[in-house]
Parts: sequence; C-alpha cells; structure tokens
Amino acid sequence: TDSYLTFLDNGTQFIINSEKDGYNHLYLFDMNGKQVKQITKGSWDVTNFLGIDQKNGLVYYLAAAKSPMQRELYVANLKSGESKMLSTNVGTNKAVFSTGFKYYINFFNSTTSPMLITLHQANGKQIRTLEDNAALAQKVTEYNITPKEFFTFVTPEGVTLNGWMIKPV
Repeated sequence: TDSYLTFLDNGTQFIINSEKDGYNHLYLFDMNGKQVKQITKGSWDVTNFLGIDQKNGLVYYLAAAKSPMQRELYVANLKSGESKMLSTNVGTNKAVFSTGFKYYINFFNSTTSPMLITLHQANGKQIRTLEDNAALAQKVTEYNITPKEFFTFVTPEGVTLNGWMIKPV
C-alpha cells in the first residue's frame, strides 16, 4: 500500500494513512503530530486515498471493505466521521476526480464484464456512460470462455487466502 500525506489549506492539519490499528486507514493529525481523528475505521483496508474536497470537508478513497477481492469508492465527512459508498457495481472501481471535486470518472470492471467508464457527480449520481465496451462483451460471450471459479484455502501457517481458476471448456 502506498503512503499518503496531504496537508490541509488551513495550515494546521494533515491527512496520512497508517496501519496502526491493524488495517490501512486514514487519519487526521495536527501539525504537532497529535491525532485529531481516525477518518476511516473497520476490519478492512483503504487501498487508495483519492483526495480531499477541503471546501466541503469530504475525503474520497477506495477501499476493500466488502471483500478483499473488490474495490469500492467511498466518501467520508471529516466533521461527522460518516462514510458513504458511492460506487454501485460489484468488482473493481477506480475513480479520477475533477479539480474542485465536483465530478469524477469511474472505471469499473469485474471478472464477468469489461471496463465500464462512467461520469458522475461527486455525490455518486451517474451523469452518463462514456464507454460500455458492449462490442467487446459480446465478442467474449461468443468465445464461450469458462467463467472464473473463486475459492479460499488455508496455508500450513493457518492463513486463509483467496484464489481463482479457469478450467478448460
């Protein structure tokens, strides 16, 4: 996981990520190094810090909260501490925000669908589809590829890992 460090415009605080509670989460600190608050919490990891809309006090991030095999887009309110999932598709979501955090482009794909690119308002409302890759999806269907099968297994050390396989037709 990458390290994130973002200074707020107020000149007195910054946001960093840390695994100090056992999971990678976002924290707000003051310039003296005192923790002001833990922005994200739970038995899951923040995988990407996407930025902060300082005007509205909103922090955007990607997380593997639902499953370690997924990535969802979230927004957290700095004042209330409340987080809300913005992405609706189950799979891997990635987002790129406009300057000012008014809009974002979401890049979604999964094991059963090619890249879907959509434009959204910052609150998650979809404005339009930019690319649905319908022709590619149809072509893949014609090839009759066996779907991925997901499974878990336990290592000799007792660690549960996720896996997948594609069997021959």
